[in-house]
Amino acid sequence: MPRERLPLSQKTIRKTGLIVLSGILALGLTTSGCEPMNAREGQKPKAPRLVRLVSVEQGRLPRIVTVTGTLAADEEVAVSFKVAGRISEMAVDLGSRVSKDQVIARLDPTDFQLRVGRLEPARHKTRAGWGFLLRVRTIG
Repeated sequence: MPRERLPLSQKTIRKTGLIVLSGILALGLTTSGCEPMNAREGQKPKAPRLVRLVSVEQGRLPRIVTVTGTLAADEEVAVSFKVAGRISEMAVDLGSRVSKDQVIARLDPTDFQLRVGRLEPARHKTRAGWGFLLRVRTIG
């Protein structure tokens, strides 16, 4: 009895195509990783890598950090002089650590010496006036 051919549906054709395609991909992936044996025979073996042996030592490592950026202090203190004047010497640098009673800066004494020189005659005149008053009181 002759067989009748049934028409194939679109769904069946897609399923069959996917099965065949996945089989081809699987076969291709499994054979692509294989290398023929005669390919290795032609290559020279790699030379062993040289290593250097050292004994272990205990020691200190320097704590050096190389960075870029701005360095800021933990604490900042504003200092000033009791009198105005020009600074003649800076004993410390910005960011330096200072201790109690340490000289930080010195004022130029020239302005104060000039002021004392101008007031010296007035001081002598005042003292002379006090001397006159003292003489008058002791006499009288």
